[in-house]
Amino acid sequence: MPNNNKQFLKEQIASLNSALPIQAPLNDFVHFNPLMHYESLPFDKALREVHKKTGAYCYLPAKEYRKAFRKGRILSLIHI
Repeated sequence: MPNNNKQFLKEQIASLNSALPIQAPLNDFVHFNPLMHYESLPFDKALREVHKKTGAYCYLPAKEYRKAFRKGRILSLIHI
């Protein structure tokens, strides 16, 4: 790999340090804020920044929540 490609790769890997949490997400329990590098931003802006840097969505599309509600996976605490 030419030297300039190695340097580019090193810089790209180093830039991930500010976007990734210090530990991979756990299946059942999270003991730290995985968005800790974005705590200085308003919540909605932090979510947009995470998406721009990682491509990850921090929540499901609304249609998925509606589907879960219809299936009884999300319960209403308000009786209509």
